[in-house]
Amino acid sequence: MSAEQRKHVRLTLDIPAFRYTEIGEKVEMMVYQISIGGCLIEWDENIKIDDEFRLEIQLPNKNWLPLHCDVLYLI
Repeated sequence: MSAEQRKHVRLTLDIPAFRYTEIGEKVEMMVYQISIGGCLIEWDENIKIDDEFRLEIQLPNKNWLPLHCDVLYLI
């Protein structure tokens, strides 16, 4: 998706995150871009379009922010 098609401005960053699989396994990954409407994360061959999962990112104050994610597309 091009920048012109986005509804929200994306911030480019590299922050560690954890994705939780449907069986509760914790998988470490990176978040490369984030906005109010979505994010770009490190791709994992186990992620498919329409998958849903929980993602936690660490905030600057060291607290963890839990997010519910839906995979809309893969690049």
